[in-house]
Amino acid sequence: FDGSDEPAKFQIEAVFEPDYSKGNYWYHTEDSYKNAFYVSTDTLNKLVSDYGFVSIQFADYQLLDYTQINADNADLYYNYITQFKKADSLFSCSFYDLLTEYETGKKTVSRVLFVLELPCVVILILFLYMVAQKLAESEEGEIAVLRSRGVKKIEIILMYIMQNGMICVLAVVLGLILGAGLGKIAASTDGFLQFAIKDTSDYSFTAEMLFYAVIASVIAIIVTMIPVVLRAAITIVTQKSNKNIRVVPLWEKSFIDVILFALSGYLLFDYSRQKESLAMSVIQG
Repeated sequence: FDGSDEPAKFQIEAVFEPDYSKGNYWYHTEDSYKNAFYVSTDTLNKLVSDYGFVSIQFADYQLLDYTQINADNADLYYNYITQFKKADSLFSCSFYDLLTEYETGKKTVSRVLFVLELPCVVILILFLYMVAQKLAESEEGEIAVLRSRGVKKIEIILMYIMQNGMICVLAVVLGLILGAGLGKIAASTDGFLQFAIKDTSDYSFTAEMLFYAVIASVIAIIVTMIPVVLRAAITIVTQKSNKNIRVVPLWEKSFIDVILFALSGYLLFDYSRQKESLAMSVIQG
């Protein structure tokens, strides 16, 4: 290392032979190390400073603990690796393709689940509304008596909100417990009604479950309160006068049933027309 153009000379201190029985520590095969030698970090730095290399090509191999990658942080690792690949064209990762496939599959599954869950949620909301409407009709006389005795409309509404709120609190507690249990049971299946003994420790209660439970409770309270709000101003006099008046439902006034029937027919026709192409798409993944 005299700063001249003379080639650097090295003295071989030892020769080693890789032991591949120790797992995946040796990334390359034995043949790839025949024309290579190892130097210390100080020696490498002195080579760079004395010989003024314009560029140096090096490889850094790391064996990562992939068992820590899960559904919660997979997108985080995917974004980091994507940034590394953009910053370094020679960067490669053995599981980048797997994460890419996972991200694509995750979006597809999310869309499919949304399409399957949305009709169930809408039907459940309509069911809650119909039950609340029947309950409000059966308690219309009690509301009229309270109004005739001087109870304000807002007081009646607050009374029903408190009643529905207590029911929702109980439903959230029981729903989270039953939901977590059913989730573990579903995770232990290999197929339809094929239960197996599996490790379901990865499936547990999360804060996201509580968030959606609270949102569902708020929606349920709002839906069930609509019939009460419409009847909170009824007195005994208005109740007797309304018995002889037929109230036309909103869906009948605006022909919502006809519109939904026509939309269902169109969607059925469109599905029948694309059924074969959809089946081929499913087969191709």
